[in-house]
Amino acid sequence: MQFSAYESASSWSMSHFMYRVYAWMSVAMIISGLVAYTVGNNPALIAKFIQNPVIFFIIVIAQLVLVVILSSQAEKLDYAPTVLLFLGYSALTGLTLSVLFMLYTAASIYQTFFITAGTFALMSLYGYYTQSDLTKLGNFMVMGLFGLIIAMVVNIFWRNTTFDLVISIIGVLIFTLLTAVDVQHIKMIGQQLLADQRLLQKIAVQGALKLYLDFLNLFLFLLRFTGRQRQ
Repeated sequence: MQFSAYESASSWSMSHFMYRVYAWMSVAMIISGLVAYTVGNNPALIAKFIQNPVIFFIIVIAQLVLVVILSSQAEKLDYAPTVLLFLGYSALTGLTLSVLFMLYTAASIYQTFFITAGTFALMSLYGYYTQSDLTKLGNFMVMGLFGLIIAMVVNIFWRNTTFDLVISIIGVLIFTLLTAVDVQHIKMIGQQLLADQRLLQKIAVQGALKLYLDFLNLFLFLLRFTGRQRQ
């Protein structure tokens, strides 16, 4: 995964492209996991982090800005900045995820991670190999995602536990299906751009971000069910 050198066009294939997508996604997950574990298991550090809401707010805003840039401007950026922004985003996400180690037991976090990984792997395989067109399902899931966000905002003020359970179930369903939809979409883009290697390398990072977000959100919604809170 060189930042500056581009392989010859003949070395690219769909399997090579998808390998790049999942490789970058894996690197980002490792970075997020290491940052979250390091900060989450340092009581003094996590206390400073939580007790300063301004810092937490700035980090969340920075994450949103990076997602917008990577989602909309990655094709205009050079390859190296695209990668660095993606890795920076994964590190910032690790900081916000560190609070999970204060809310849930480490064992339940690891258990949920493996459940998420298994679900994600199955849906990835389905999305890659299915002959069905998942475009319409994807459009429906995107509309459902907007509805989910609105519902979560409403429940911040309502604080209804039953409604929160429904939100969690819907969230798991949406991101489970979105995984298959996004994998198929990434595959289709890769097939169309195999001849444009320079663009394809950046699209691989962009695709990794999309799957990273699917995995992360699926993990967080599943954790609502499987996570055991600290006493």
